[in-house]
Amino acid sequence: MKILSHILAATLVMLGGQTLLGVTLSPGDIIITEFFDGWHKIDPVTHQVTELPFVKSSSDYLAVDPAGTIYFASDTDEVSRVDWASNATSLVPSAGLQFIDGLVVEPSGSLLISEDDSISRLNPANGQTTEVSRGNLFGPAGIAQGQDGRVFFTEFFNDLWELSSTSIGRSSVPTPDLDSPSLLTVQPSGDLIVLNIDNQLLRIDPDTGATGLFSTDLPTFPIALAVEADGDVLMTSTDGVFRFDGVTGTRSLVAEGTFFSPKGIVVIPTPADPEPGDFDGNGSIDAADYAAWQNQYGAPAGSADANADGTVNAADYTVWRDAVSAAPTAVASTAPEPSSFLLLILAGSLAMKSRR
Repeated sequence: MKILSHILAATLVMLGGQTLLGVTLSPGDIIITEFFDGWHKIDPVTHQVTELPFVKSSSDYLAVDPAGTIYFASDTDEVSRVDWASNATSLVPSAGLQFIDGLVVEPSGSLLISEDDSISRLNPANGQTTEVSRGNLFGPAGIAQGQDGRVFFTEFFNDLWELSSTSIGRSSVPTPDLDSPSLLTVQPSGDLIVLNIDNQLLRIDPDTGATGLFSTDLPTFPIALAVEADGDVLMTSTDGVFRFDGVTGTRSLVAEGTFFSPKGIVVIPTPADPEPGDFDGNGSIDAADYAAWQNQYGAPAGSADANADGTVNAADYTVWRDAVSAAPTAVASTAPEPSSFLLLILAGSLAMKSRR
């Protein structure tokens, strides 16, 4: 069953004056933003650059969710999203965010946001914000997530951290001394690629702390990092957009530095084909998928929109419930009691009536 895979290959059409411009987004396409000139798509093979004029916003940080929605933010207190299928841009409800320095999308659909002195989790469906790491943090900067869901972030004062996946907190990644690490991405192998202040890219094994030199052949003023499906690393800079071979670290040019201050960068992922009810896409159907459905309930789209009707609602819960019921007993036992679900739907119905 292909859930929402059509979104990632959506054809976007924008009427600009008398010109009809059609842009097709495909897995592997590179999206970058500029300070003044909006967004661009770069073909990863031909390196052809296509302007995307339908989004005019200074966006420092980009992240994409499994459904193809791209979230973006600048260093203020606002997060927005672009739904490529509908060409709609909207502000994500949020409160209490300050000086955003990066963001990633968790498998559940929640956002993890690096701020001035903390890491927060934002539920994009209802705007609820919860701090997940705080205390003695000074300028957390780069934040990145591996394919296994592990999340890492750098801190101005020579630190590299991993967020706890089970509780509020963090643990230090064992590494030799770092000098004000900043930009960060995670290769499919799990290795971290970290920009050190001495203009070096380092490759770090987050489990052992083994550190090696990835590249010293860096362009002027590196700005953002992203990783491609094969492990190659992309970098925006004032000189242009560059690719570093994922094994050798050899640099090559992707796009000339004809942009005005390129900023954020993200790669459109290859859509997965999760089993019905596997809303977090981790290969298993369990209580975490129910939590993803809860977090996204009422949203216009998301990984929990199992029937692709444009809304995360009770029908999508039914898909998850049926999938859990067909699973082994140990998994099926994690399903919430039907009474809890009925109460939730009743509360939603009453809320809808009160708004009429």
